[in-house]
Amino acid sequence: MKEDRNKSKFSDRDWVAYYEAVAGRPPRKTLLLALNRFDAEKLENASRLAVDLGCGDGRDTVELRRRGWSVLGIDGEKEAIARLRSRPDIDISLLSTQVMGFETLELPPARDLINASFCLPFCARE
Repeated sequence: MKEDRNKSKFSDRDWVAYYEAVAGRPPRKTLLLALNRFDAEKLENASRLAVDLGCGDGRDTVELRRRGWSVLGIDGEKEAIARLRSRPDIDISLLSTQVMGFETLELPPARDLINASFCLPFCARE
């Protein structure tokens, strides 16, 4: 019962209005800080995988792809994934996406970064 209540709380949000309000914003500073630390390692031919939880329309995913990362973008809204995949400023060749809540997600075993910039408040407390 509790799970259903949390699910409806998530579903009742006006995500389209949110995506429109944040369109064009740069990647979050926390992601840039993490990426700069990875860049400082200067690993040759490093193939890196990031999981972007609550990727939305791709604010952070675009930067990850721009820097050559493979990305698994996960969001609970179909509209978010559709917007992400249709962005003109993203190379989708190394982008995988899933529409799902991430509370039960089984993460890929070989991942280098988990980005959860603004999604944890939408998880069930448990």
